[in-house]
Parts: sequence; C-alpha cells; structure tokens
Amino acid sequence: MKVQYQILAQLKRIDEKVARLRADADRIPEEIGKLEKALSTRKAEFLGAKDSFDTQEKSLRKSELDLKEKEDGLRKAEGKMMEVKTNQEYQAALKENQAQKGEKGKLEERVLGDMSQMDEHKKRFKDAEKILKEYETAFNQDKKQLDEDRKKVLQQLEEQLQLRNESAKRLDKHVGSIYERVITRVKGVSIVLAENEMCLGCNRTVQPQMFNEILGQKAVHKCQNCGKILLVGTQDLPENEA
Repeated sequence: MKVQYQILAQLKRIDEKVARLRADADRIPEEIGKLEKALSTRKAEFLGAKDSFDTQEKSLRKSELDLKEKEDGLRKAEGKMMEVKTNQEYQAALKENQAQKGEKGKLEERVLGDMSQMDEHKKRFKDAEKILKEYETAFNQDKKQLDEDRKKVLQQLEEQLQLRNESAKRLDKHVGSIYERVITRVKGVSIVLAENEMCLGCNRTVQPQMFNEILGQKAVHKCQNCGKILLVGTQDLPENEA
C-alpha cells in the first residue's frame, strides 16, 4: 500500500499541474476577448468620428452650393438693375439686390462656420484613425503571442495528461478504480492533503480512524464531504521522483 500512496502523491502533483494548465488555457481566450472588446471600442470611436466628419463635409458642400446659387442670383439681380426703365422698377430691383446681399452674407458666415467645424471633425477623425491603427497593430501582435502561448499550454497539458494516464496504470485495480471515479466526478485536483484530522480540500473534519489509516498507509480513503482522495504530507515524494 505504501507504493500506492507514493503513486497517488505523484498523481496529486500531476493533477495540480493539469489544473494550472487548464486554467491557463481557459484564461488566454478570455484575455483575447478583452483585447477584442478594446479593439471594438476603438473601431466604434473611429466610425463615429468618420460619420461626424462625413456629415460635416456634406454640410459644408451644401453651404458652398447654396452660396454659389445665391451669388448667381445676386449677379442676375444686379443685371436687372441695369435694365430697369422707371424709378419704381429701380427701387424694386435695388431692394431685391440688397436682400440678396444680406442672404449672401449669412451664407458666407455659414460656410466659414462649416469650414471651421470641418477642421475640428477632420482632426478628431484623423486622431481616431491613428489610434485605431495603433490598436490593430498591438492587437495582432498580442493575439499572435497569446495564440502561441495557448498552443504551448495545450501541448504541456497533453503531456501531463499522458503522464497521468501512465502513472494511474501503476495503481492496483482497487485504488485505480477509486482514482478514476474521483477524477471523472470532481473538479480541479482530485487528491488533497489531510492534516490534523482535517481535509484541506474542503476544510471539513476527517474521522479519526480514517485519518489514522491514511497516516499509516493502511487504506486509501476519500473525504466524506468533497469526495477527493486524501493523503498526508509525509507520504509525498521528492519532486524529482514524480
């Protein structure tokens, strides 16, 4: 039974490595997801800035077109003043001309205002575009590194699972059956330490007789609460023997 406990101690260390590697393998996609979310935010900011810039550009083009039409109308009104024959017609043409000039002045102010806003929107758009490109570059680099890290982790996980299977084959039939049932039922590490008649996996009391049998390596027991196999620290092997 002493040999069985030594093998279980080895399996405990392997299970701990498997748990860590699985946690790392699960964590990496989460980190990639966070990077993707940050990138999506930058894309949304860029698209928002682009939409504002496009809208302002359309507004400027319309203001310029309205101004051109008003200038054309003003030239026609000035031409009419040269064709009038009576003072009454002249006064009417003059009034129309002055009105046209007033509207032209307002349109010129609108064009200047649109041009000023256009510059502001263009700057925000270019800044957002620059930030997005920087994020895309950083994202591609970080994602590539994380993908490579996950590939390595999965490879190490496969190696540990293979090592665990090989070690588990060294258990006798009864102990091996217990171990197989535990690893298929519990999450995380399937073998935990017991100390001072206490399971360190769930911090629940272990029956004295059971604890003494574990301590004396007389029988393999599971915690009655968490269902994990119990060992005591003195049964562990040096790391280089695992």
